[in-house]
Formats: sequence, structure tokens, C-alpha cells
Amino acid sequence: MARVVFLNERSLPVGNVGREEAISIINKFLDLMIALRKLMPRISLITGGPFLTAPVGDNYSIARWLNDTERDRRRLMLSLLHAAPFRMAQEFFGDRDPGVTIYKYDGAPFDGLQVEGIGLADMYGGFAASFAHDVRWRLQKVPVRVERLLDDNSQSFWRTVVRHGTSAPDVIFHQSWLLAVGRAGINNAAQLWNEQLDAFPHLRFLPRTEGDLLRLSTPAFLQVVDWLGRLNDAVAVWNPNAAPTPQYPPHTTNEGEKRKQLFWLLDGVTKRCFHMHGRYTPGSGRIHFWLSVPERKVVIGYVGPKVFSKL
Repeated sequence: MARVVFLNERSLPVGNVGREEAISIINKFLDLMIALRKLMPRISLITGGPFLTAPVGDNYSIARWLNDTERDRRRLMLSLLHAAPFRMAQEFFGDRDPGVTIYKYDGAPFDGLQVEGIGLADMYGGFAASFAHDVRWRLQKVPVRVERLLDDNSQSFWRTVVRHGTSAPDVIFHQSWLLAVGRAGINNAAQLWNEQLDAFPHLRFLPRTEGDLLRLSTPAFLQVVDWLGRLNDAVAVWNPNAAPTPQYPPHTTNEGEKRKQLFWLLDGVTKRCFHMHGRYTPGSGRIHFWLSVPERKVVIGYVGPKVFSKL
């Protein structure tokens, strides 16, 4: 499943908002989305209604901004949209609500205000995003009260907080969680293979590694998922202008000159040397890879026991 960001519909600016101010508000929101996409390339923005015609104050809209902004930013905004209105989330990702669940803001200044988008972010394990126009929404965690009514008329109530942002720095605050959320619930090799684009968006697996993963024992598989996650996250935050390689997980090493000859593998139509490797246990497990700088991805070529003959 693509990672999802739910718009807080209550944060859309209302009233007298000047054109320049409206443009600034939308640009800040897009900057938030861009920061999220750098970590999670396959994010989708789900909104409470048609987003392209959403008003930003009484005299401006997203549609007008699309006409006023430069082409690259317009394309970025359009590429984020997935579904509207909110109920479409059920069609794309399944119904997560066992009854009728209502989320309300918990505390001043919006006490009791129903916040559907923020609630859906909690229900679907996603992230809530707001326009930053109203400073009162500039929170990294939004407190909510949850009320749930089930078919048998039983009711339950609880309080929680929902991860939320209005600006690019908020992405840094939630970075560890955002990177890990796509890997939650990866329990077996088949699931990892099917969900690799969401679970490890900064890695690419050679087709031959599917068999490697399927042959792993459960203890080894869990170690591999953990190591691949750390490798993915290192690439996600890597700045090629500041360092030639990501800060790889501990115990990542290079093969000696003689052993390098064992790890020449075909990547598409080109042979590459997958001599860099990490370790996992139990046993002397190895994960061999090479760094594709143009893609800003690590390519995984082998997962399994230490190799003593040519792959």
C-alpha cells in the first residue's frame, strides 16, 4: 500500500486572504509534501473533497495557484493527488473502521471540533498534514478524543495524539517514524517482495534475490528486514553533495580484491560488482549490494550465507 497523507480539512484558510499570502500558504504546504516525498517517494495525498478547486481564502484557490506557479511545482502538486473525498480511502485501502468512529480535537482552541482527516490518518496509520495559515494548527502531534459506536450499540471512548505536520521541519521531527511505518507488518519474504516499493523505496532488488529471501529461516529473515530497513533509511537521508556514500549501517564492509571476483552480477544488461556487504545473524549471513548514485538507490544483489564460490 502506498503511504498516505491525509489533509486536515479544517486547516483550509477562510476569509480575507490576499493573493500573495495565499500563494505563500500553498507553497509552504507543497514544501511539506516535497519533504515527505524525499523520504517516501510513493506518498499519496487524500483530501476531504476535490483538492484542485479547494478555496484558499475567499478569493483564491488551488486551481488559480496551478495557473500562477511554475511548471515543475505544478507537476509536483498534481502528482501527489490520489483520492477524494475521504471515503475513497476505504475503496483503496479497505475499511478500517469496525463501527462508526468520530475524532474530535481534544483541548483549546478547537475543543470538540470534528477532525475527519486527522482521524483517518490515525485509523490508517498515515500522516496528517495541515495548511500553516492558522498558527494554532502548527503542531507536530494533534490531541484528539475518539468516540466509537459498534453495531451492538456498545460505545468506547479514548484519547490519543496523531502525527501531524505543517512544514518541512516537521518531517525531520517525525523522520524515524515515517521511514519505519512502511515496513510495519512485513512478516515473510513473499510479503516483502510484493511490498518492496513501499517498504524499501530507496532500495532496488535484483530479480534473483527473490529466491534468496524465500530461503531464509524466520530468525534470519527478521534480521535481514531490520538491516535492509537501516540501509534504506541511510540512503533516504543521504546528501550526495555532502558525502560520496550514505552512512551505511554498522558492520558494512568491502570485499578484498580476490573475493570481489565472486560478486559480478548482471543488473539489467550491465555487469556490476556487488562487493559491498552487510552482515546478519544467525550464522554468517551476508547482504551484498552496490550503490547506484544516479538513482539514489542501493541495489541488492545477494542475500544468504557467506559466499565461497562465484554466484
